[in-house]
Amino acid sequence: MAINLPFLKLKDRERTRVLAVDIGKFSTKAVYITLANGRYTFAGFTIVQSPDNILAFNPETVASLLKNIANILKLENAPTAVSIGPAFTIIKTVEMPLLPVVELRKIN
Repeated sequence: MAINLPFLKLKDRERTRVLAVDIGKFSTKAVYITLANGRYTFAGFTIVQSPDNILAFNPETVASLLKNIANILKLENAPTAVSIGPAFTIIKTVEMPLLPVVELRKIN
């Protein structure tokens, strides 16, 4: 049974390496896969303790965490997908005026 994963499809340039990272409150998980001969292969994974202030999501903390993961997996450069669990996302319902998109973009 094949699973269709559209984010793994090759587009503008050939992606031969993909690093997927899940930042959690207590730990951060990363999975590294590579493409060879038209097939993706599991190349490595790591689980590291998340910093105490990870929920603040300031750029320095997240960048430091991603650099640490890259060093552990011995990566130089790889496309990265970062997911945030639903418990840490904010969904807010707002009422919007019925205006064309062009007009909505002008509103500050």
